[in-house]
Parts: sequence; structure tokens; C-alpha cells
Amino acid sequence: MSRGKKQSVRHKTEYETLRENIKFYRMRKKLTQANLAELVGVSLNHIAAIEAENVERSISLELVFCIADALEVEVYKLFLRHE
Repeated sequence: MSRGKKQSVRHKTEYETLRENIKFYRMRKKLTQANLAELVGVSLNHIAAIEAENVERSISLELVFCIADALEVEVYKLFLRHE
């Protein structure tokens, strides 16, 4: 398996779900991408890339935990697919 910042095609659906849920919960809390970036200690560009539909950006588990804390949701909810 290659290393790097590109997400695995094998997990594309999971990354899409994560992206959609981060954006959903961020907007529900009325936070901008800049607000969330500041809360979790990353750049606005990093959050924008995570949420972007056309950008393949992997995300560390540590950052997922930090985002869940900032959004005040349980981590597993960021991975739930809503049909």
C-alpha cells in the first residue's frame, strides 16, 4: 500500500461519509471552516480540503478525535452513513 496524503480508492465511500458528516455537524453548530480549523489547530485550507468533494485528502485518527470533540459529537457519528 502506498503512503501519502491521497485516500485509498478502496475506502472512498467511508471518506465521503466522513467528509459529509464533518460538514453537517460543523454547520449544525454554526461554525465556519475557519472556526473549526482554529478549534482543532489546523489550517483553514486543511479543513476545506477535508470537506471538499473533489479533493482526495486523508485525515489522521487524532484529527478525527479533535474534530469530534470540537463539534461535540461522538466519534462514531462521523462515520455513520445516512441513507
